Amino acid sequence: MRIAIRSIIVSIGIMVIILSILTSATPDGPNSIERGPSERKSLSGGSSQQQATGGNTTPLNVNSDRITQRWQGYFGNVSGGILLSDASGNNLYQWGLVNPSGEIYASNGTGVTWTKIDCINFTSNPNVLKYNLTELNEFIGYTTDAQQASEDTFNVTFNQTFGNDGSTFTVGSRTFVNADNCSMTTLNTDSGYQTARFREVLLTDNESIIFTALLENNIDAFNSIPADFEMVVGVNGTLEGTVRNYFFYVELS
Repeated sequence: MRIAIRSIIVSIGIMVIILSILTSATPDGPNSIERGPSERKSLSGGSSQQQATGGNTTPLNVNSDRITQRWQGYFGNVSGGILLSDASGNNLYQWGLVNPSGEIYASNGTGVTWTKIDCINFTSNPNVLKYNLTELNEFIGYTTDAQQASEDTFNVTFNQTFGNDGSTFTVGSRTFVNADNCSMTTLNTDSGYQTARFREVLLTDNESIIFTALLENNIDAFNSIPADFEMVVGVNGTLEGTVRNYFFYVELS
């Protein structure tokens, strides 16, 4: 079921192209974002006719998908460079980044205190005072214990822990390792569900939820188009007309 949900999430992806201005000590806003068309899976919406005959018993194995109301998907490519510029943006020199690495961030808050960044996990972290599991699931519209057993909650979606393979990532001057217990998910490639590529972790500065996608380098995405990142962000689509704004940052190295 997890694979089916994951496919639904990424099927509503939006192509996002990020142009980063430079490598910096902390994440920064991108120069621009080119937003592509939004898409979602089209369900049949019709009925299926079955014959009924008196005296018969007939087994029916029924398959039916539903579109998630609680997650928005993004995917796309990242490019940028290192600049030597004055305050007016005039470049004395610029260096192109070859195979840039780093992260792209989507925060539900209007600003982020990057010096206070820490991991969100679903057990305990003494440095994280906001966004325990109940608060996270309420953020996407689950308000009761019964609802929070659903299959597209935060804990079902972000059900891995970063760094089990010994890898690390850095936000500003802070390097995160397995011992930090960052809750993580991995989005689909063109081969379907996997656990090595398109990693996304949950961070917070104790004010905002910061969805963080770790950059790849031209990997075939869920739709077989090469991409540098895939990510999902939480929304509460159970409220009609709900739109949630996210603020994007990027950090290249």
